[in-house]
Amino acid sequence: MLLTFLIYVVLVVVRPQEYVDSLQSLDLLRYTLLVGFVLWMFRSPKILSAPQQWLVPAFCLFAVLSRAALGWLGGVMLTVQDLVPMTMMFYLSSSVAEDRTALCRVFKVLCLSSLVLVLHGINEVATDGQSWTGMEMDTWPELHRIQYIGPFYDPNDLAMLFVVCLPLAVYLSSEPASKLLRILWLGAAGMFAYGVYLTNSRGGLLAVLAIAVLWSMRRVGRVATGVMAAISLPVLFAATRLAGMSADEESAAGRVDAWYVALQLFVSRPFTGVGLGLFTEHNTLTAHNSWLLVLAELGLFGYLAWFSLVAFSAHQMYVLGHSSPAAAVGPGTGKNAKGEPRVENLGLALFYASVGLLVCAFFLSRSYTFLFFMYWGLCAGLYNGARARNTAIPAVGSQEFGRHWAIAAVASIPAFYILVRILLIVSA
Repeated sequence: MLLTFLIYVVLVVVRPQEYVDSLQSLDLLRYTLLVGFVLWMFRSPKILSAPQQWLVPAFCLFAVLSRAALGWLGGVMLTVQDLVPMTMMFYLSSSVAEDRTALCRVFKVLCLSSLVLVLHGINEVATDGQSWTGMEMDTWPELHRIQYIGPFYDPNDLAMLFVVCLPLAVYLSSEPASKLLRILWLGAAGMFAYGVYLTNSRGGLLAVLAIAVLWSMRRVGRVATGVMAAISLPVLFAATRLAGMSADEESAAGRVDAWYVALQLFVSRPFTGVGLGLFTEHNTLTAHNSWLLVLAELGLFGYLAWFSLVAFSAHQMYVLGHSSPAAAVGPGTGKNAKGEPRVENLGLALFYASVGLLVCAFFLSRSYTFLFFMYWGLCAGLYNGARARNTAIPAVGSQEFGRHWAIAAVASIPAFYILVRILLIVSA
């Protein structure tokens, strides 16, 4: 099952079946996932105690109902076709991640596959927009941004992938005994940061900055982090597109308008939304915010499910990552005395990945992507496995936490409205 999932990850990220002639006629992605899911179905015992493992089906149900409420059977079938593979992949990834060694292998394969995309981007730059896949650089608007084929054709999606892989590569640098391997994995982390720079994604750059600040605060303290930020931030802003960020800048103003449209659509259809994938039927631009996209397209109940999936996953990884005062991602700390990967460091790596993922998602409409479903699965699996071995770990999926996140989800809606109103006034 692990091998099947690793092959699936390579096929999703690298996608050789789309540019290697001999593979194009084979539906490798679908059959690989199907084989993996069948193996999971026959696996026993299954641990299904994480809240994500019932929230994902609930979320998919609300997505289907959002289309069914429009009375379009064809739209319902398209939604089912889109979400069933994602759901299968979620359960497969959660089962794999219960084993810490298997999860480390997933990290390695995901990072190595993503490094291929970084090298592809460097090749695009070196060949003035050409590449071995035939994909050219994105030159609109007057920018040179690397991109890839498949779900990563958008530079922002590519940046999100690199942002997620960056803390995983840092974690992997703490695992091996070989100093050379540690240096190579740290070099991979640097490559991912450079890849984000080549995408010219402001959301990606902010995500890398957020991860760096949190990591620095944990390692050197708040004061030292503040001093380093005061020195480095002006240089960072001057060297990247972050210097152009303002509420009245054309691109930013368009996003704020899209956020306002999302809130208006929610008011018009508060319970079922306007339908999964149909936001652009009501606005020329997509919502440019993953929370508001779900709110507009799926309505309140779909939003509660999606918000809870995000919140529970990040909360679980925070709990695991801070379950031991000694937990720290650094050389010589990746494994415990038995030679097993430390659950604290795995949780911390996925927590940093969640921070980067959510910062990117705040500026992008990527609510239903492969990365989110895989992230939810990996978090649920790691948490289930850790709880099975150590019952002292807090039950993040309890009803008490569920009520807290439900209240937070509902409270976020007026908070978004206030934020959007302020930004509209500033940009006027």
